[in-house]
Amino acid sequence: MPSRDRTGSAASAQAEPMTTVDQSGDPVRRQVLSDSVYEKLRAQLVEHIIEPGARMSIEALSRKYQVSQTPIREALARLESDGLVVKRPLVGYSATPPLDQVGFDNLFEMRVLLEPAAAGSAARKATPEELAIIAEIFETMSTADPGSDYALYQHFSTQDALFHKTIAAASHNALLADAIERLQTHKQLYKLYYYTHGVTETTLVEHQKIFRALQEHDSGAAMRAMTDHIEQSRSRLRSVVLSEPV
Repeated sequence: MPSRDRTGSAASAQAEPMTTVDQSGDPVRRQVLSDSVYEKLRAQLVEHIIEPGARMSIEALSRKYQVSQTPIREALARLESDGLVVKRPLVGYSATPPLDQVGFDNLFEMRVLLEPAAAGSAARKATPEELAIIAEIFETMSTADPGSDYALYQHFSTQDALFHKTIAAASHNALLADAIERLQTHKQLYKLYYYTHGVTETTLVEHQKIFRALQEHDSGAAMRAMTDHIEQSRSRLRSVVLSEPV
């Protein structure tokens, strides 16, 4: 397996510093800083630069990004809401730990409940522009050839997540799309699977069936194709979760 340059704590991960320490008290500037910290931390969590389970010290992050603790706390609170970090009494914040067997099963139960409904709705409501975006994402995944390059595997898994996110958005049900987007943990599983087992033609065939149903505005077919894809993903990933540390 190719080596991965990843660190186990937020304090040691490499990132560009923010501009200056927030001392002005300007609420607009503070919000900009909070948003910037949030986006940087979110990217590092999703890309596993900050390892699952790693402690995230507010003081260390404040020094690292050269901002006060206020935007750090605000960003961490948002990440906790996203499910990407957890807060424990007397311990503080840490990156969400890997899924265990129960968490894995709960995740896919939620996906089966939510994503087929979103696909069915998208088949009825997606605009030509939205279908064009989904087509572009699918084409990018279809022509990808990661080989043994971990960065390319990351890109592929990002496109996979974007495929599902864009379909959810095309359902034109904001609550449903938001709920699906919050199931962030599955990205960690996808990255592990694609990296350790390669990109399978089966996955792309499943995506093609979903996309064809969307193009044909066939709600029932879209729901069935999405359900089948999630169930097949559950089967493929279960062996990884049970046999390897995630």
